Amino acid sequence: MQGQSVWLDAGTHRIPVRVYRPGPRSYGWLVWAHGGSWQAGAIEHWHGPVMDLARTTGCTVVSTGYRLATGTPPSWRTC
Repeated sequence: MQGQSVWLDAGTHRIPVRVYRPGPRSYGWLVWAHGGSWQAGAIEHWHGPVMDLARTTGCTVVSTGYRLATGTPPSWRTC
């Protein structure tokens, strides 16, 4: 299983997203925003765990990136 990488246009910036499908059938959707406290981490660091999550749950998992803070954490709306 591989994650399909796409970019979503959010007006002032683009958001990286990966979609992990467990197979031809899915039992729902999960949205995964990686840890990092808006300061560290990246969507790429979570490829293995998110792939396992999709496989284990049978759900399609959408893993979303977000802008990292430069001092003040941005709103959750940026992911």
